[in-house]
Amino acid sequence: MTNAPDYRAALSRLCPLSDPETGTLVGFDGRFWPVEVPVALTALSLLPPRALGSITADFPRASRPARHHIADAAEILADTAGEWLERRCTDPGSENRDLRSACHPLAAEVSNAVAYREILDAVCGDSDDHDGLREAVLPAALKAFETGKRPRLDEVGDDAAASFPAALPRTDYLAADAALRERAGAYLMAFALAPECDDPATPLAARTTEQDPFTAFARAHLHQPQRYADAVREHRTLDPKVLGPAIAARTPAPEPLPWGA
Repeated sequence: MTNAPDYRAALSRLCPLSDPETGTLVGFDGRFWPVEVPVALTALSLLPPRALGSITADFPRASRPARHHIADAAEILADTAGEWLERRCTDPGSENRDLRSACHPLAAEVSNAVAYREILDAVCGDSDDHDGLREAVLPAALKAFETGKRPRLDEVGDDAAASFPAALPRTDYLAADAALRERAGAYLMAFALAPECDDPATPLAARTTEQDPFTAFARAHLHQPQRYADAVREHRTLDPKVLGPAIAARTPAPEPLPWGA
């Protein structure tokens, strides 16, 4: 199963500098992975086909921060899978969960980093993310969307995913239906930009409630996240009444049709 071409193709994107003879994995950024090829392929087998296909097809074209985010999430997944396999070999009775269950939140984190990479480019910037903003805001926003409660950033940011996997969202939004994926993406856009606004605490509705006007407006602009983010930052508000005209003014008018069309 782990020798399937899809997994190897995805791994070759994440670790193009690897040594096939020794099995050593080197990421696209030159960093060594803590596992060897067989374990990495096993970890990638936990991802849904859509995530694997996107990594294979789109990874080279993604922004550098997006590639770092996706690769780091995949590396943590592989490291966790390797630790699970090692425990299973040395102490078979130590694990009461199967590998897929043990790694599910980390696999979802990889898929969600793939699903929302363009939104994260807009709200976090497409320059190198030395502060780990992507790694913090993505799980925090999705966890808040799922529960209605904002988690502590020290539970979801930087390397905390490896230490607090229970704090990560369990939903793989790339594999979810389009409506849920879009609603979560809209929540992510508004959630990430809300701290830059002058509005008093803007109530963003969680997944289990009716969509609020702020995330509904963000959802209508998922196809132009950079324009949405620029307008929010310029006007320091999530108010659709302010952002609507601002975004419309930024959008180029369509070319006039030929006479008589």
